[in-house]
Amino acid sequence: MRATLPLIAIAAAASLLSAGAQEPAPAISAEQKKLVDYALRFTGVPYKYGAQSPAAFDCSGFVQYVYRNAVGMELPRSARYYLTVGVAADPKAPQAGDIFVYNTVGSGASHVALYLGNGTVIHAISEGPKTGVVVSAVTERYWSARLMAVRRVLSPAGQATAEGREAGPTGTHGQAAAGASSQPPAPTEAVVAELGFSIPDKPEKSTERIPIAPGTQIAFTVSNGTGRAGTFIVYLYSIDAASYKLDELHRQKVDLAAGESYALPPWTFQKPGLYRLMVKGDWGRVLLERSYVVEP
Repeated sequence: MRATLPLIAIAAAASLLSAGAQEPAPAISAEQKKLVDYALRFTGVPYKYGAQSPAAFDCSGFVQYVYRNAVGMELPRSARYYLTVGVAADPKAPQAGDIFVYNTVGSGASHVALYLGNGTVIHAISEGPKTGVVVSAVTERYWSARLMAVRRVLSPAGQATAEGREAGPTGTHGQAAAGASSQPPAPTEAVVAELGFSIPDKPEKSTERIPIAPGTQIAFTVSNGTGRAGTFIVYLYSIDAASYKLDELHRQKVDLAAGESYALPPWTFQKPGLYRLMVKGDWGRVLLERSYVVEP
């Protein structure tokens, strides 16, 4: 979700990465080339929250999948944890395989992308002119304004950085390479997808059903885009497929100053079916509606 960020945050992000300010990157290693080539195979794959397979990806699922299967490294499953992986890298001198971490919802790290070289990243995105796995220029206004950090987990020599986590050699489909010593499985991590939206001044309804994989936790962040302080109630409903009756699952009241954001507790979508998020303002007026479908 492309949420509106405060001007201060945008200015800070712009200082990290300005057009034409990048330095030429050194020649990439064989491991870096393997990573880049593997990532590009999935260009055009659809987006789905919580998904991680060649059939569909979300942003962190894509980065984790590529690193695991291309070079045998295990990375976090959720974007919120990427600010601590590897080591910090200079946004003006990125190297192939670096991970660009973005704040797209206004409350912290919520999106990750893989640097390809030549000023481009590849990532799985849920909104915009193109969705799914796409290649974007790092200087695109939307992305450059929301950059938080660049992290390096693969050194130019093609090895894990000191702070990177090595999962052992893997084959094309994620199986241990022949002759490789067995490694303990990575700790189980709940899939948490960050989804932000701005509450509009005038009612806004979307009929598009956003796909979510079963078992995914969605951390919703609401931002007050009305231009004035207000009290809002956020509802989450399940929808009966036969009668279209709404069954209330969650309700939360939030008081927000103009431009202020609030992160709601994550909600786990377990049961397949239709869901609706609704935000009401003064006098119960519906300001925002979003529909979701949980499907295998």
